[in-house]
Amino acid sequence: MKSPFEFHPYVAIEGNIGSGKTTLANMLSQRFDQ
Repeated sequence: MKSPFEFHPYVAIEGNIGSGKTTLANMLSQRFDQ
């Protein structure tokens, strides 16, 4: 799968405290780490 971060190197994740923002960021990092 081609990385969507090739053209968009940054992503902003919004949400309430405890909604899983850090978990999502870690999952994306592991999936698309180059």
